Amino acid sequence: MKNKNHKFLLSLVLVIILIFARTSFADEIYSIDISADIDENGVAHVTEVWKTNEDSFDATEKYKVISDLNGIKIRDFKVSRNGEDFTEIYPWNLDLSFDEKKNHYGMIQKENGVELCWGITEFGENTYTLTYTIDPIVVGLNDYDMVYYRFIKENLEPLPDSISMTINSYKPFADETSLWAFGFKGNIENKDGKIIAKSTGDVNYGLVMLRMPKGTFATSLKIDQDFDFYKEMAIANSDFENNSYDNSSDGEIPDYDQDTSDYYEEEDYDEDFNAYDYFDQGPSFWDFGGFFSILPILFSALTVGIFIKNKNESDSFRPINKEVLKNPKEFKEEYFREIPYQGPIEDTYLINLYAYKSNSFENYMNAFLLKWVYQGVVEFAEEDEKILFMTHTVSYIKLIQKPEDMSLVESSFYDILQECETYTDDGKITQKEIEEYVRDHQRIPEVLSRKLSKNSLDKLCQGQYLSNEKTKKKFAFSNDSYNNNVKIEEKGIELYENFIKFKNYLADYSLIKERDINEVKLWDSFMIYAAIYGISKEVYKNFTEIYPEYEKMSYFDYYMIANINSYSHFVSQSFNNAANNFENSSHGGFSSFSGGGGSFGGGSGGSGGGSR
Repeated sequence: MKNKNHKFLLSLVLVIILIFARTSFADEIYSIDISADIDENGVAHVTEVWKTNEDSFDATEKYKVISDLNGIKIRDFKVSRNGEDFTEIYPWNLDLSFDEKKNHYGMIQKENGVELCWGITEFGENTYTLTYTIDPIVVGLNDYDMVYYRFIKENLEPLPDSISMTINSYKPFADETSLWAFGFKGNIENKDGKIIAKSTGDVNYGLVMLRMPKGTFATSLKIDQDFDFYKEMAIANSDFENNSYDNSSDGEIPDYDQDTSDYYEEEDYDEDFNAYDYFDQGPSFWDFGGFFSILPILFSALTVGIFIKNKNESDSFRPINKEVLKNPKEFKEEYFREIPYQGPIEDTYLINLYAYKSNSFENYMNAFLLKWVYQGVVEFAEEDEKILFMTHTVSYIKLIQKPEDMSLVESSFYDILQECETYTDDGKITQKEIEEYVRDHQRIPEVLSRKLSKNSLDKLCQGQYLSNEKTKKKFAFSNDSYNNNVKIEEKGIELYENFIKFKNYLADYSLIKERDINEVKLWDSFMIYAAIYGISKEVYKNFTEIYPEYEKMSYFDYYMIANINSYSHFVSQSFNNAANNFENSSHGGFSSFSGGGGSFGGGSGGSGGGSR
């Protein structure tokens, strides 16, 4: 009898373990490809293809949120999976079981919107095809016909790896059609009369705006507004708003030293600084995702400084003996299991640049922000703002207190936020204040970028990782009158190799099993380092797959990590690219990662859909 009880208890424990193991994974959306065919009445017949991997074993259904319809109707909704048609359940019942929702779909009517729902049906990789009608998608304005529609709403969980939106018309779109895209890193073009928008990088949401001659479509939806009304809302907080960064309209070479002395002021180096000291304080539990939702314009403005440095200036920090540095691929399956540098994280900037060649300025800003969120020195909140018949959620941050352990460049970045604070009446820093600050201080992004490189060079030389023999320039047109002759020393080569091996260690989640889950403080410090590599989202996911309880014990969450990772890759266009000008970009080109307020199909705030 005792042996039977023992076997029963053992079986019960195994069942519980299996149940909790099933809930430890997260699903993925590989891609969402949308095609909208607009008829002569401005009605769009939409097909969406979702390629996913369903691993959220506690979920029973997928859903897509469409909101802010304002007179638009969604009808004729259908779903198929891997080519097999589903059957409608009307009305859709959220409380049905997994098996009851299997091979079924339905719609939930919401105030001024709908939710399109369907059963997951089987876990693993799936291709779902959604079809529905948007009646109408074209809006008739006083001066133009317009499509201004958010096909993919923000806060879709998880965010898709890639998206595309193709819009066809009953007749090819004319060359005079103006077109813009928002919410993702990518492009939009009019190709042979078809509007095609595709992501080439990170995705936050998917929105297309088209401006066509009045009368192109016989739409039933008329609004007594001019196009400029929507244009102003679209531009606000977008990449298009700052349409010029030209600091020297007279053609003269600007004085790099003007009004920037404070940003080159030397500070004492804390010899006792330890990387783990970043994590001595903990935050209150705020909505991390919302906090980071207001930062794209700041990252855009700050990182644009990267692109305005000329080639000679960038090369001045590269080692003259770079041939001693092996390609990172040569260290495949080699690992370093501890943080490789025990000083301020910003000191590693040049090592990072040497290893991965691409400019990692944005990643260091991410690391600073992660640290401040962890320490609780910044606070996030939201408030609603009414625009016409739509409610727009405005996010803002407040600086609670200045961190006590900031390093040189980190302190400068924090000072910028403090300067932005002076543009407010109540201390609430929104995108508006950040944009105003950048317009008034257009030298600062470049200066901060140079300061990061210069500080890294100085600190690595102090630590004997690098050496630098300066030679006087024959001709100098800036405050730099000397050439750098940087050499990486033996100690620097070791740091370079360990830096690469530590990234390998973070990326290989199977090795994380060596760590104790109780080492949460150490794991959180690893998350900060993952940010400078640009892999924080992947590392967080690996951590939680190995130890699901890390999600509850850590100060970080996946939504916040995913958003900040997206912002690190926000700016890909060059300094003077015409895409920064709304009208100049109206015939296609780069999309804007942010902006597009006041659109139909999904305003900001609230869920965008996912699994539940």
